[in-house]
Amino acid sequence: MILSSQLFIALLAATPAFAAQAQGRPLPDQDQDKGVPPTTIQVKARTNAGDLAYDWVFEYQKLLQGYLPTRAGMVDFSWRITFTELNLTEQDAWAPRGWAVALVGKGFEQDVPVARGGYFLLPTLPVGLQEASLVFRDQGRTSRIGAAFVVRLREGPRPYLYYGEIRDAMNAVRKMQDAIPDEHAELATLRAARYDGLKACFRDAGGVVFVGDMPTADATVGNCRILRFDPARRGNEKIEFVGQPDAVTVVDTARYLPSKS
Repeated sequence: MILSSQLFIALLAATPAFAAQAQGRPLPDQDQDKGVPPTTIQVKARTNAGDLAYDWVFEYQKLLQGYLPTRAGMVDFSWRITFTELNLTEQDAWAPRGWAVALVGKGFEQDVPVARGGYFLLPTLPVGLQEASLVFRDQGRTSRIGAAFVVRLREGPRPYLYYGEIRDAMNAVRKMQDAIPDEHAELATLRAARYDGLKACFRDAGGVVFVGDMPTADATVGNCRILRFDPARRGNEKIEFVGQPDAVTVVDTARYLPSKS
């Protein structure tokens, strides 16, 4: 699957990935207020040698894809690049200039398509090329990659999803989390993550989310609208995205909304 900022309108669940550096050691997060997932892989590349081994990251990609339910419907797995220097608004609006991620090995280079906001998926390389490294273009910044779970929006003049599809997407990700064995301690934060809302991001500030016939948002962050999920709503109720939607993300609304207490 290739993520494209023009062709791929998606529900992107910016979930925590796993507490590990490229060497597999735990990485405590210190950027909860920035645009990064709570625990991610930190990229420390300063030259084209790269810092992340392709086969190491790709094994986690296959592992997490395999834990999704067989009938997960529209849900799929993706990675997301984030930068500790960018806040939430800047990260959501970030668009790659030329190539942003490349796979570099002996005698070959291959660019990896990266969508606006930093989303990408590693391709399957032939066995002889799996010693490659991930090389990141913006090496002047501190980069991290985290896991995301993706659902395509239904096409139409106003892209949309039904409320029941949002519920199904959340449940599919939760089943994937529950399927991770206890012995995978490095995935503990991913197992523990729970989501209770949506973040809909648009290309400009005029984007609107309609639930039924009403414009709906519990908070605004840059060009993004935050909506707390309401389990009492009917499953056939439409959620429409009016404007130029980049992505709709399943989130923990506590990061964006005041406490319920």
